[in-house]
Amino acid sequence: MNWLYEGKEITELEDFPENTFGFVYQITHLPTGKKYIGKKQLVYTQKKRIGKKEKKRIKEEKKLRGERAISPTFKYVKKESDWKSYVGSNDEIKQLLEEGSISDFKREILEFAHNKKQLSYLETKKLFTESVLERDEFLNSNI
Repeated sequence: MNWLYEGKEITELEDFPENTFGFVYQITHLPTGKKYIGKKQLVYTQKKRIGKKEKKRIKEEKKLRGERAISPTFKYVKKESDWKSYVGSNDEIKQLLEEGSISDFKREILEFAHNKKQLSYLETKKLFTESVLERDEFLNSNI
């Protein structure tokens, strides 16, 4: 089951608009009509410890460029998230998934965001405009 955006399947990072950081989504459990609105990042930046060999290589490269040869301890690595298989972190959705199958769900992308702050804003805005805490068809339990 792939993500849908305006009826079109999204299967790869290349299917997203340029500079997309993440998206606001709605997951619908088709048998019950229950819905959940959330957000998902496409790529994460991880802080990773640098090994001895890489430290030495970096130090040598800096010397060749005439820079101060201080070796970094960490580097930042971008890593694709689990967005392709993601179904949500909501406990009720997880329970419904255990009781049924992935084909019982529809995954829709509602909006794209270009940075972390915009992603949080768009999700919060959608949660309030849809009144998710006041409507029984939504599984969201907090904002």
